[in-house]
Amino acid sequence: MRNYLLLGVILCSILSCNQNQKDYEETQNPVDSTLKQVNKVNDQEDKKELRNRVFLKTAEIKFKVKDVVNSTYNIENICNAQGGFVTYSNLVSTINKKETISTSVDSSVEISNYSVSNSITIRVPNNKLDTVLKDIAANVDYLDSRIIKADDVSLQLLANRLTQKRIKKNAIRLSTAIDNNNKKLVETTAAEDLLLSKEEQSDKSKIENLSLTEQINYSTVNLSIYQNDVTKRTMFANEKAVKRYKPGFGSKMADSLLFGWTILTDILIFFSKFWAIFLFVILMYLLYKKFIKTKITLFSKS
Repeated sequence: MRNYLLLGVILCSILSCNQNQKDYEETQNPVDSTLKQVNKVNDQEDKKELRNRVFLKTAEIKFKVKDVVNSTYNIENICNAQGGFVTYSNLVSTINKKETISTSVDSSVEISNYSVSNSITIRVPNNKLDTVLKDIAANVDYLDSRIIKADDVSLQLLANRLTQKRIKKNAIRLSTAIDNNNKKLVETTAAEDLLLSKEEQSDKSKIENLSLTEQINYSTVNLSIYQNDVTKRTMFANEKAVKRYKPGFGSKMADSLLFGWTILTDILIFFSKFWAIFLFVILMYLLYKKFIKTKITLFSKS
């Protein structure tokens, strides 16, 4: 009986020592203990994440519509009604041919042939993608192509999360080592720089996962729409055919007589400025004539 009691006491002592040793190790290595708990929880999360598949959906559609402008407005309204938004829209008109034809002496018509197209990118909630595509299909006059992709990104999300966990473990060890070890300033600075680099890597991996999650939640749809070529005719006045005004014969004759009279008056005005000279010449002529006449009379008497 005593032997059994002694054996029981020894077994209890051994178990107590093992438990004390385990508690001592956990007390001396709190970081390792924490990491073990984190690993256990993360392993369960990893298995759960792999069971729940996650798909990133995208669509590319090209089709002809009856009117690009009206269809563009309709697509935007459909997108907004389902909680989505437009990220890109490029509506352009391209002139294929232009010709000007004279229809009369003073009129011409311009004939233009042009095409209209639009490239649209929309983002819609993942669970509303099928509804949006069905609503947009009402605008299709002729379908050129329709491509829908569903990429399984579960492993990519898991890889990014595992990267974050590895970096987090390493950062915990580095942080503990920096706090517990009194090293030189240079070594401490190098360790802190390494810790900062690890944290930046973790942030980068986290941002990549957030970006991927955003793309999963909102599917991207690229639309390329066009319509039949449009011919437009525009009538306008033909300025080249307008003749310069020419006055008639009567107007020309009146203008000529008036011009001649103007010249005559200008001449009279010009010579009137020399009236004194003309008067002197006339007086000299009269005196000369009188002198000659007197001389002839005296010569006759003699």
